[in-house]
Amino acid sequence: MKKFFFIFVLYWLHSCNGTEKAMATSPDTQKTSISEKQNTEKIERIIYSQTGGDTGGKGVYLVITKDSIIYRLTEGVTDKKTIANLSLNNNNKDWEAFIDKIDLEDFEKGKPSKELIMDLPTIKIIIKTDKKEYSKTDIQNNTTWNYITKQVIDIKYSQLYNHLNLEK
Repeated sequence: MKKFFFIFVLYWLHSCNGTEKAMATSPDTQKTSISEKQNTEKIERIIYSQTGGDTGGKGVYLVITKDSIIYRLTEGVTDKKTIANLSLNNNNKDWEAFIDKIDLEDFEKGKPSKELIMDLPTIKIIIKTDKKEYSKTDIQNNTTWNYITKQVIDIKYSQLYNHLNLEK
């Protein structure tokens, strides 16, 4: 009877140990860990710049924060001639919705394009958090890069052009 009880206890301990291992490496736990890791870093600003290519020598710079959108349009290689310099208020709800879909780990994994296309502008995106700065130039096939670029071009960029009455 003692042997049976001893074997039962060993079996029970072994099965509990296996459960703990399974729980520690389950996909749900891993998803939570990634989410928790990302939540520890707070995005403070996103800087978008576009220069060269067929932009006619113009450079576009956007700095988007929780409180404001700073827009600068320059002309020439040296950026000495500022065509437009504008600061707008940003809506907190828009900011939260914007940064909610930004995956810093995905962005960090992005690889630059190996192709050099002369007529396309060089695009650089910098994401500044309270802990780190992520900077990428001309990334392809990256979900977070595509999301930020689309948001900037479709929403912020076109709003600013309309506000300044500039031709696209």
